[in-house]
Amino acid sequence: MKLKDLKLAASCCPQKDIRYYLNHFRIDRQSITASDGYRLVKVEFETPIDFPETIEKEYILVPYNTGANLLKKFSVKQHYLPVEIVAGLYPNQYALSCAGELEFFSPDLESKYSDFTKLIATVNENPDASVFSQYNWEYVAIAQKALIAWSGVSTFAFHSLDKMGWFKLDTAVYIIMYWRV
Repeated sequence: MKLKDLKLAASCCPQKDIRYYLNHFRIDRQSITASDGYRLVKVEFETPIDFPETIEKEYILVPYNTGANLLKKFSVKQHYLPVEIVAGLYPNQYALSCAGELEFFSPDLESKYSDFTKLIATVNENPDASVFSQYNWEYVAIAQKALIAWSGVSTFAFHSLDKMGWFKLDTAVYIIMYWRV
């Protein structure tokens, strides 16, 4: 995982949602996922990451504040640096580690967090949908800005499909839910 992957996920991860589990990044060995219930981003890693042996689940929930605090320590030019999850000094304590900087956290071990496989599969099956106008365009703008920073590409095609709009790249998908009016 790279800092840029964490930054892209942070663009749609809430900080203080009443659905407590959404205030986290879901990190597994292959990807990072974040959602606020209206937007979803999933980034697949170039190479799988190693978890500490003490992590028994197939994923770990990392609090938003942990990722945000780590991102604050680095400039935009450093966002290609690798990030690792390391075991801490105490049981059930871990850290995000990057270039000698550590941000400690205790993962949420009780909450379940969907991997959104069915939703993302729907996007992958229908790549040529047309655009509707019933979206929160502020969310679309946030997604576009985050994807530009993440990929270095200056424009993306926004698609819509049934009740969601999305951007899809080779290793990332960013979904925005349809806005009821």
